Amino acid sequence: MELRKKFNILIWAFVILLIFNISLLTTIFLHYNNEHPNNNNSYFQPQNNQMPPPQRGFFKQLIINDLNLNSEQINDFDYYQQDFIRQSHIFFDSIRNYNQIINQELTKEMPDTQIINIYADKIGKTHKNLKINFVNYYMNIKNILSPEQQKKLPEVFDKFRQQHQNGFGQQHRHRWQGQKHWQNPPPQF
Repeated sequence: MELRKKFNILIWAFVILLIFNISLLTTIFLHYNNEHPNNNNSYFQPQNNQMPPPQRGFFKQLIINDLNLNSEQINDFDYYQQDFIRQSHIFFDSIRNYNQIINQELTKEMPDTQIINIYADKIGKTHKNLKINFVNYYMNIKNILSPEQQKKLPEVFDKFRQQHQNGFGQQHRHRWQGQKHWQNPPPQF
């Protein structure tokens, strides 16, 4: 009788684990396909490192609707946004590479603090360039707006930040996985 109880417990544990694993895999599969709706069977297709074509995302719709942009302003906005995103990707890739070099140096038996300091300095300069890129982006957007629209621009950016922090605009939230050194990931514009 004792052996039968143990066997039943093992069977139920196996069934529970099986159900849990199936639900976990289903959740992952559905989540991935929701993030990549344009790909049929996107889960099974290899990923390439090319930047996807610009899409009318949440921020763009917010700018267009809240500032009531005309078609010429929308075209200019598209140009500046694409340039900002392209430049930001370059800066983020550089920062990621510099962090990898620092981490590799730290795993050595005798890490060279001079190398670590050089790359820490490069991260700082790259972060500065990233911030300058954002300021240029903001100023370019501001320059294509009318004076009334310019007054509303800070409100639109604040509205985006608030909604982004509340869970909207999180389509790239996994971009920073493995990058634990950022306490707050940079905003996605």
